[in-house]
Amino acid sequence: MYRNMSRRGGQPTCASNYMKSLKTWWLSESRHTLKFCSIILLLLTLILAPWSFFNQGHREPEPRMLMSVDATIPEVYEPEPNVASNHAAPSTTHHTSPTGCLAMIMKNEGPILPRLFESVRGLVSEYCVVDTGSTDDTIDVLKSMEMPGVIFEEPFVDFATTRNYMIEKCRQVMTSCDYLVLLDADMVLRVSPEWKWAELDNQDVYNVIQVSGVEYENVRLIRRDAQNIRVVGATHEYYDVPSGYSQKTLPKALIHIDDVGDGKAKGDKFERDERLLRRELEVDPDNVRTVFYLANTLKDQGKYAEAIPYYVRRATMGGWFAEADYSLYMLSTCYDNARKYGKLAAFGDMAKRAEPLYFLAFYLSQRRQYSLAWYYVSLAAKIPKPAISVALFISYDIYNYWVEYERASLNRHIFPSQPTLGMQGAMAFWNNGYASDSLRWSFSSIMKSYVRPIIASASDVYRFTGEDESVSLAIFRSSGIVELLTMQTQSGADVTVTPFKITEVDIQSKLVREAGAVSWRMDAFSEHGIAWLFVEPRSLIGVSPSGSYLYHGEWPEGDDYTIPIHMRQLAVGAGEILLPPAWSLVHREGTTYCVSSWYPAIEVGVLKLSYSEARCEPHASHFHNPRSFSFLGPAISSVIYRGDSWFLLRVEALEAFAVVVLGPEFQLKAYTSPFTVAEDMVGESNEKESPLGFSIVISGDGKENVVFACISRGGIVIKQLPVETMQTLML
Repeated sequence: MYRNMSRRGGQPTCASNYMKSLKTWWLSESRHTLKFCSIILLLLTLILAPWSFFNQGHREPEPRMLMSVDATIPEVYEPEPNVASNHAAPSTTHHTSPTGCLAMIMKNEGPILPRLFESVRGLVSEYCVVDTGSTDDTIDVLKSMEMPGVIFEEPFVDFATTRNYMIEKCRQVMTSCDYLVLLDADMVLRVSPEWKWAELDNQDVYNVIQVSGVEYENVRLIRRDAQNIRVVGATHEYYDVPSGYSQKTLPKALIHIDDVGDGKAKGDKFERDERLLRRELEVDPDNVRTVFYLANTLKDQGKYAEAIPYYVRRATMGGWFAEADYSLYMLSTCYDNARKYGKLAAFGDMAKRAEPLYFLAFYLSQRRQYSLAWYYVSLAAKIPKPAISVALFISYDIYNYWVEYERASLNRHIFPSQPTLGMQGAMAFWNNGYASDSLRWSFSSIMKSYVRPIIASASDVYRFTGEDESVSLAIFRSSGIVELLTMQTQSGADVTVTPFKITEVDIQSKLVREAGAVSWRMDAFSEHGIAWLFVEPRSLIGVSPSGSYLYHGEWPEGDDYTIPIHMRQLAVGAGEILLPPAWSLVHREGTTYCVSSWYPAIEVGVLKLSYSEARCEPHASHFHNPRSFSFLGPAISSVIYRGDSWFLLRVEALEAFAVVVLGPEFQLKAYTSPFTVAEDMVGESNEKESPLGFSIVISGDGKENVVFACISRGGIVIKQLPVETMQTLML
């Protein structure tokens, strides 16, 4: 039996009775404790409330934060002073797919904001903007960008102060992003389709190449939690990245910035920058960066005389060598514009970059001091293009093509008796991969002075003169016979029989024979001046000047030239041009091939002709051809020589000609520099002639000669020169 051993007074006599009694006591006592605590809290609230209300009226005002209509309102907080997290070490967190937030300051940039947002869409998912006092619809435009974000309003102080404020607000508010993308409203982000956020390798800072006439790299992506990266400089500011933070430059081919520079806030940029820099220089007179950018600002305003002493001072202050080198570069520009020409050369031999040497050479060339100009531009040509990480504001166009342009222009003055050297330099510029087509075309006027004639043999094998007749075609036979077709009449009837007079010239024996006439019957032909593209032993192909009609005729057997040739007009479809005049044809091993393009690729097809249609079946494509091939016109004629196809082509920009040699698979083997064909006759001046065609024949003594049939002012002349002479022009 279980005995209850409890005593009077509630003392437990066993464990279960003890716990039950303790619970009853605690509930009873806690009621009194809670009541007491509530009374104390009420009294404290009544005492402290007036003091809190009084202090609220003297607190610094919070910055105004405006929300985009689509934004999710984040929690805004002010960082506590002297908190360790404000000086956090570089981030070591890793994300599989980082996210970005557009961070910038702006004022009155409404018209250009859509352009910026269009360029960053898909790369950033939100924005954090500090507006420094817009008076137009900029904020309304920003809210309409269909992207969540926050807008702060804060007056502009200087660029370091205002940008640091912006970065701090972004760090506080945009807690969901990994990187701040630091841009201005007048920039456009150019991103390759191959670039993705996920490819970032977790650096704390990324530099992006910025293009605005010159190229340089700048900090544009920073980790949001890299909190002790600060902006330094009242204007022309930079991001100070302390040691220990990882930093990398992204390839320009994947991502870069076009600095358009059309922001409204830049209307008084130079005056504003000069004011800020002079104020900063008063505080710190020995700040090399302030001296450097004050010189730049004065130069940009056209105050060259005022800029010179600051550039001279910066060049001798030491510090970052890139600023000193650039100061020497700008001194050459300032001395030129300030008309202090005597001081230009003093800095020429000190320059470590190509830009000042180029401008010095250009200045001397304009004043016809060609030898000295050649000296400085040759020095510039030896200086390699500097890496963007070790030089400031690089004018890449000077390294890429302007130095080469200047050298090619000076060749005619330095080496007047060596046109081959001049042509080599000119061809190097024509093949330059950076110069624009318009600049290369304009260079043609200079390049014409380097074009030299091929002086053929003085012993003309045939000269034809006629007042009412004109030679339309020269046909080269493998037997060494040249047939000149002279058009006598032409009519515009629906069905036309056109007679041609044929003159045979035997290159070996120099015998000339009038071979009679041939009549070609042409259906529905009403255009004059057919462009004859190709002749093979029994076939002739022609295209009307507009390219809208294609003709194909069979050559008669034997020597009976009285048999009419029926020129069939081939269907070309509804306005489609199947065989443009620019096509170049060659016949080899029983097949007619057409080269439809010389640049950027040599495109070769097999020509298929039938009674009613013509088509070109793709055969081969070869890329990586000289850029000068973009100036090649249609082939005048072609010939097979030792298994290779030789094409004689027009170079319209130079009123000259060139020969291109393609291998058995139509790969590029060689090409000549442009040339003309002129006579070398005693007592007569050399004159340019227009070839009708060319071939390569073997003379009786076994020598190989290139034979041209040309039109000159005196009529038709057939001439020849050794193949070796032609090969000396090959590049």
